[in-house]
Amino acid sequence: MRCLRFALLLAAAPVAAAPKYFVILQGVEGKQDVKTEQVRKLFLDEVARHPDDFAPAQPDFPKEPKELAVKLAALKLKGYFVTVRVLEVGRQLDEPQPGKRGQLARSVKLTLVGATIPDEQVAFGGVGESTAAAIVGKKISPGEEESILGDALKDAIGQAIATALDKLNHPPPPPPPSKKKPHKK
Repeated sequence: MRCLRFALLLAAAPVAAAPKYFVILQGVEGKQDVKTEQVRKLFLDEVARHPDDFAPAQPDFPKEPKELAVKLAALKLKGYFVTVRVLEVGRQLDEPQPGKRGQLARSVKLTLVGATIPDEQVAFGGVGESTAAAIVGKKISPGEEESILGDALKDAIGQAIATALDKLNHPPPPPPPSKKKPHKK
């Protein structure tokens, strides 16, 4: 009887879903005051948080897009080149009231554009927008500024990936066939 219960528990245990997508961050475009490496790291960290959706890169994956597409097809993965476009970066410093400290807010708006591997046809997009703020002193160190901007970037990238995954996992239905009337002669 114990064996039967154990077998039923194993059968009822959730099985981790196999990843469906493979992404390569092709580039970061946009505002100059955002560090490309910071965006790249935050993007890859966010992708790694979704192991049920995204497959990790393997050292034996080919570099050539057509060969990579064949490898991904064998693994039953859909591959995409992704570009992050930083559209807006804002900075607002609220002056402190007498005896108080000021507040620095950094805002970011960005998009993701995914194109298929190997033919680079646009396949999906994602949008993210975030504002992060912190209480600061009279003098703001570059580290504080970068940390606040990093928090806004992290949230915006998370939103963009979430909207992209929603589009990938729930594509719109195909348009209904048009009912054209035959021409009268």
